[in-house]
Amino acid sequence: MTSNFSLVRWVLAGLGALCVALVIAALISVAMRPTAPLLPPNTAQGVIQRYVMAIADGDIAEAKGYVANTAVTQLCDAYTAESQDLNVDLLGTVITGNQAVVTVNFVDNPGAFDSIFGIGSYPETFELRKSADEWKIQTAPWQVNLCTDKEMIGY
Repeated sequence: MTSNFSLVRWVLAGLGALCVALVIAALISVAMRPTAPLLPPNTAQGVIQRYVMAIADGDIAEAKGYVANTAVTQLCDAYTAESQDLNVDLLGTVITGNQAVVTVNFVDNPGAFDSIFGIGSYPETFELRKSADEWKIQTAPWQVNLCTDKEMIGY
């Protein structure tokens, strides 16, 4: 009986070590995965990517450079933008002449199965206009929209 008990103990220890090794390998692969490549800055998608990155970094001055309304000074909903990790996936772009509509998918609190089941994700659109060979954001989703001081009176 002692030899059977000893064998089971070794098997369980081996399975435990295997599980620990798998968890460590998974953490390393997640940490080492590359970030999304930067899209060209002269495209509508590139402007959206850089705008969202600027908002996520809290760099309102840089974000202002991507919007058509130069009077904007702050995020309309600063609490929401600061309290969430902005995870945005590009869904598609429709360009008609000098106007573009870029559809993105915002993912709230991204988890392991969100991409499979679509949990916590919702599509939103940006509208852009091209002038002087430069795309500028006309309207943005509420999560990342910039407002003027006048618009923020009373909030």
